[in-house]
Amino acid sequence: MVAEYSAYQRGVIKRYYEHRDTIALHKLAETISNLYLEKNQAKVTSLWEAAYKLMQHAGLSKVELPEATVFQRAGQRRVIITAELEIPDNFVRIKREPDRLAIRTELQRGGDVPGCILSNAEPSLTIKTK
Repeated sequence: MVAEYSAYQRGVIKRYYEHRDTIALHKLAETISNLYLEKNQAKVTSLWEAAYKLMQHAGLSKVELPEATVFQRAGQRRVIITAELEIPDNFVRIKREPDRLAIRTELQRGGDVPGCILSNAEPSLTIKTK
């Protein structure tokens, strides 16, 4: 079944397709602006993906906007670890990290831990809502 459109509707559809690239650029500019303002990391990831898709859809590799210059570039190859325990020692880093809980426990019971002291407690603010 073929939809019948009025003359007005056909005009709207025609103008949309005539200005589709301009619409995509405006959407891209809006997406980039939202990226600058967004703090939620999941939303930022979503906006990056949307910007990438908009550029692909418009067939653009570089766009000059008032807010920024946006361009696509070839990605870098990443290392994917498939069996961590099989990696030879010369390709592994071991992170040395202080065990703060064990250090605090030792200092609180009067023990000595070289390179560590116990600080004075800082006041904190608690707000209970009704």
